[in-house]
Amino acid sequence: MSLALSERLEAAGQAMGYEKALALLELAHIAWYVDSESADHYLSESLALSHRLENPWLLARALQEKARVVQIAGYFREAHRLASQSLSLWQALGDRASHYNTLVVLGWSAMKLDQTDEAFAFVRQQRELAERAGNPAQLAGSYFNEGAVLEQCGHFAAAADAYTHSLEIAKSTGLRHNMGSTGTKLAYMRVQLGQYESALALARTILEGADVMGMTSHRAHALAAAGLAHLGRGEYALAGPPLAESERIFHQIGQHAIYHIKIDGFLGYLARWEGDHQRAWAHLLRSLRWGIEREDLR
Repeated sequence: MSLALSERLEAAGQAMGYEKALALLELAHIAWYVDSESADHYLSESLALSHRLENPWLLARALQEKARVVQIAGYFREAHRLASQSLSLWQALGDRASHYNTLVVLGWSAMKLDQTDEAFAFVRQQRELAERAGNPAQLAGSYFNEGAVLEQCGHFAAAADAYTHSLEIAKSTGLRHNMGSTGTKLAYMRVQLGQYESALALARTILEGADVMGMTSHRAHALAAAGLAHLGRGEYALAGPPLAESERIFHQIGQHAIYHIKIDGFLGYLARWEGDHQRAWAHLLRSLRWGIEREDLR
């Protein structure tokens, strides 16, 4: 085989490898919402392929996506480590536009590790990038992330304002996915603020959108928010079914370790109210177990 032909075949193989790595990343991004184990498999394969191809842009993307999934799964220190590697690559490449999502992971990881000042700093960088690029999705995301940090600090009214701003941007620009994710957070905040009727109305709207778009995780969050709103209004019989269904969905899509702590706690409370002390005990023990596991993940 001639050297020229050999080089052309090698280049073609690399191009195919590049496209495969990108396709695996897209599959992982979509799979997270319905099957987190598949998402992790696709990411690991894409990351290994990116290393073999020695493509810094592809590696930065793969590290960024892996960090995002690891962070959502609750492994915040590992997410921060992976995202820091991704950010270093973006900076070396001079690609400021692409590292917005890496800043998001760094901000969330810092927040979950109680590094509040660092989290706010990352949010400010996100806002600056979004405004410079004129990107409404990123701008909505920066307000969403600001709301998350404020929520973590216990500033629920300020968090609700930030989520509302994010939701308004999403609505005005037709960002349906952002509308679902931001709407669920705003519904939770309205529950925290005692605005139960408003929270229920918003949860119903999110449920309709989630069913149309097939967004299983949005449906689970909306059901949880509705259950908590009913619980806040003292409607215990109405609170149980949506909370139980949300728990079932979270478990089905592999996000149970993240959300079971509170939901199991509330289901235990409801079981005790119904006089089923054995079921209450089981829920509360499981809630405690999830809580211990979450602390170990930090």
